[in-house]
Amino acid sequence: HRTGLPLLFPHREELYELPFDWDRLPFEINRVQANFTKKEFFDSLKKYEFDTVPRSQTLYSNAGTNLTGYLLENIYEQSFEEILQDKVFSPLNMNNTTISLSQVDTSILAKGRNENKIEMPYRVEKEMNAEGGIISSVDDMIKYLDYHLNSTSTVVEQAHERILSDDVAEYHQ
Repeated sequence: HRTGLPLLFPHREELYELPFDWDRLPFEINRVQANFTKKEFFDSLKKYEFDTVPRSQTLYSNAGTNLTGYLLENIYEQSFEEILQDKVFSPLNMNNTTISLSQVDTSILAKGRNENKIEMPYRVEKEMNAEGGIISSVDDMIKYLDYHLNSTSTVVEQAHERILSDDVAEYHQ
């Protein structure tokens, strides 16, 4: 979240005009990201004009997280979902966890609502969902939490180190 990349690609500055309209924003984000492809992602990345020096400020960035997902696919020569399955879900016996919304019966998913009690949409399918696209059961999330609370793994210890400043919650400046 310190790369200088925007919240998401395709980048639409008008989505983030203050004050935010939280009743419409999730629907608009889904609309612009529907069926967003890897090619479109990298075309957007090539065209994006940075307005800050990387690491100079914190700006929440799903685009940066999705870029990390694409980099991992390149390194491991597997899909992001296969990487998660091999490195996280299978070792922790998380058998009811995926990132493919199309593989889930959405009628059994919890329905989120905003502060105005408006039902919010699930995220749309696109080629990369590294930015929080995990769909899981309570039982599987307890397995994940237990692993983090009781592990002596160096990787887990490093994951728990504070690496971000207090302004990480800012979505747009």
